[in-house]
Amino acid sequence: MSGRRNPGDRLKPVTGVGAPAVSGENVTDRPTAAELATAGREFLEAEILPTLADHRLRFRTLVAMNALSIVEREAPGPVERDWETARRIRAGKICEGDVAALKVEVEAKLRLASPKYLERYR
Repeated sequence: MSGRRNPGDRLKPVTGVGAPAVSGENVTDRPTAAELATAGREFLEAEILPTLADHRLRFRTLVAMNALSIVEREAPGPVERDWETARRIRAGKICEGDVAALKVEVEAKLRLASPKYLERYR
């Protein structure tokens, strides 16, 4: 067996990304780091690994998959404090420092997700 996939074979769907958002979760915070790592690991496992005949490349792919598994386990999830702040603001109970804290958090997220967008508003 060569390990090569036939063009007519059905592909295994990637399950990590596209899962429904957790209740109350902001859709713009998706996919999470863990979901991206899951998608990458599942892609390597289902699409790349079966096609590799070279032992060195197969080993390196397994190492990458293991690293992505570590990211999946260790990536932080949403913090309860964030949910509490969101509930208070929606209820119109804005505390001193909420807006400043949210600006810092949004800036940090934009710095990762879209630095060019952030630069336009400085």
